[in-house]
Amino acid sequence: MRAVKTLTVGDISFEVRELTVADIRLWLQELINSAEPDLVAEALFNDISLADIPRLSSLTMAQVETMTPSELRQVIDAAKGVNADFFTLRNKLIQAARVLPAAA
Repeated sequence: MRAVKTLTVGDISFEVRELTVADIRLWLQELINSAEPDLVAEALFNDISLADIPRLSSLTMAQVETMTPSELRQVIDAAKGVNADFFTLRNKLIQAARVLPAAA
């Protein structure tokens, strides 16, 4: 059964949920096929893209856009709590991406 954590940040109540293996495969496929990165979305936090937050929670992107970085950090911390394996995989892929250009 998927782990789910209910949170309230500011005046927004939502769930943070554990990704399934199929969810993670879809995330990776979408990452590979993405055309143009949004620099703010990709670089605001070291450990997650803003675009990942709706995938990991019931928040919409419109809600994410209205939140402050400190509020989003609470969401990210909860997401890490229920998705440790996803974040481990994400970290491995980032490390591999850093090594690939040097090897080429």
